[in-house]
Amino acid sequence: MKLWKIIKIACREDTIMLGVISGLMGTLAMDIANLFLYKIHFSEALWGHFAGSIFIPARQTKKPQNFLLGQIEHLITGGILGIPLAYVLKITKKYPKLKGCGYGLATWGLLYNIFAKAKLYSIKHHTSISYYSTLIQNTIFGVVAAQSIVSLGGEKTSQVNKNVQMSDLANNTFISTTDAATYKNDELLQH
Repeated sequence: MKLWKIIKIACREDTIMLGVISGLMGTLAMDIANLFLYKIHFSEALWGHFAGSIFIPARQTKKPQNFLLGQIEHLITGGILGIPLAYVLKITKKYPKLKGCGYGLATWGLLYNIFAKAKLYSIKHHTSISYYSTLIQNTIFGVVAAQSIVSLGGEKTSQVNKNVQMSDLANNTFISTTDAATYKNDELLQH
């Protein structure tokens, strides 16, 4: 419980930490979906096998120590991919799930398709259902990572409507809604 509070505070203070933690959460959600789809034969390999095939020949990725190496690489990649998404959502603030979905699709296009065409991986998928499966899993990654950024980011990303500028008609200055509430309370105390 105390560790979770430390993580939340770190995420509120540091956008890179926010991106890494959110990317890891998205990657874990992606792995859970991958495991489910692998068990029902909608995916030919787990992400640990796939990522491990960067370092190890495909036939050796089934060994536990090699799968673990691949899974660690997959988690590191997911954490790193959360950083740009955190910055995008910090700047734009609107429609985080939709942007996360698009980001997940972009990561699928980059990591799964372009890197596979470049023969970076020694594992190859042979069925169309595996391609669709990875598309769904990367979309899950993007949506979960984006929602994690909004949830953990606190004021940095979740104040979409709270910082809408309001005009103070009395002196033509702009103040945020939180300042407006304070201003109104101070005004009430004076009367």
